[in-house]
Amino acid sequence: MSLVRIALRIAATKALMDKTFVGDRVYNSRIDAIRSDAKGGLEMAEKKPFVTIYTDSGTNEPEDGADHFSNGMVELNFEMGIAEQLQIMNEDTGETFAVVGEYQFIATDGVMDDQLDLLASQVWRALNDADDVWANIYRSLLMSVSSVRRSRIATGQGDSRKAAHQISVLAEAVEDPISGEELPDDAPFARFLIELAKGDADEVLKATLLGEEIAGTAPDWKNVQTRLGLTQSDLMAIGLGPIRDDEDRATPDHSDGSLEISRIAPEDMS
Repeated sequence: MSLVRIALRIAATKALMDKTFVGDRVYNSRIDAIRSDAKGGLEMAEKKPFVTIYTDSGTNEPEDGADHFSNGMVELNFEMGIAEQLQIMNEDTGETFAVVGEYQFIATDGVMDDQLDLLASQVWRALNDADDVWANIYRSLLMSVSSVRRSRIATGQGDSRKAAHQISVLAEAVEDPISGEELPDDAPFARFLIELAKGDADEVLKATLLGEEIAGTAPDWKNVQTRLGLTQSDLMAIGLGPIRDDEDRATPDHSDGSLEISRIAPEDMS
């Protein structure tokens, strides 16, 4: 139960790209604290606002049976902040150097908090843009939104308040498609794959790999067994599945049959 979580992060990232004042500084589960210069070396990333999207916790509590492909409630976090590359000083030489892949939020002030509040407003508006393809795909992957919470991110970087805000969305996501189950072109996940395949080479590769995860065909009874996690005995108990004596579980489709009806005379019914 993770394909839809992948789709949610990608769709949200695409929906926000160049739709807020942070421009293309929108990231999927990461933060670019350092970048390469023209010579291939490392340079300091400027102290600019960014947005990064995570899918954190999730809970599935099915009422009847176990749906192994239901995503249930998913927590989506949109983290907005102003960070700088982490610097460490060599006590012997006094030289300061950057730690690759590490960042820290800077202390906030009124201007920075104003920027982040404005950014949060732009993020929310972009995700609910009725005319944007990716925003519509993002919303179609969610059946309902239970809560939206705004908070300052706890950084553990001292006592000062940092320039780091978060929008946490708790929502019920659509269930994952399964291999062998027909997926209509207008289904949310199908629309996601179609749009993703129109992107750059990396996005085309992702669309291909995700499509291969759900490719193939299977009889209806097998799809039910897979989705509900039923044993063969469970399947037979509810009247589905192949004939019990078919060891290879490849019962052919029913093609013909006969039914004998015997007429009972009225006097014989007394």
